[in-house]
Amino acid sequence: MRTKMRLENTMCLMNKYWENGLRALVFYAKMKPSDPLEKAIDFDNNYMALASQCCMPESLTSECFETWSGVLFAHICSLMENNLQKACCLKNIPERETCLTELAVEESKTLPNVSIDAEQLCRLRQNLQLLRWIVYEYSRRNPQFDVKKNLDSAVRVNGLITYCCATNNPSDCISSISEHFHA
Repeated sequence: MRTKMRLENTMCLMNKYWENGLRALVFYAKMKPSDPLEKAIDFDNNYMALASQCCMPESLTSECFETWSGVLFAHICSLMENNLQKACCLKNIPERETCLTELAVEESKTLPNVSIDAEQLCRLRQNLQLLRWIVYEYSRRNPQFDVKKNLDSAVRVNGLITYCCATNNPSDCISSISEHFHA
């Protein structure tokens, strides 16, 4: 019984095999593209705290045994403010995701172009914040893509920026990267 309970604790399993702790950040940026990075980071931190809590037997809740996407949708729907988003949240999971993604795609079209300053990006890289920023910016501009594609693309852009920051002229190198944010 104990092994079965441990295997069905999906939140703990996700926490142990997490992709840089960024899955919830991608999800939030995709669903609420107009929100600032700070809100996305808070959402990610809250989700990671729940996932960590699920790994402590004395702290188990029913959420620990739900799918990670089910938990994310429940949490994101509790934050939705406009009536269209709230209506989407009343639908079942596959329809809910489609509905919220369609709204997010429309919302993402109103975002300003991403501002890329080589000095700022290289400073973010030194503070280990670059990947978070890229994941957020890329995901909110491409809500039609799934979490894995957004993560993979962000990691690719992170590699390009890291390479550029190591060159003699990061500004010239980085200036060509903005096209990667709009797939």
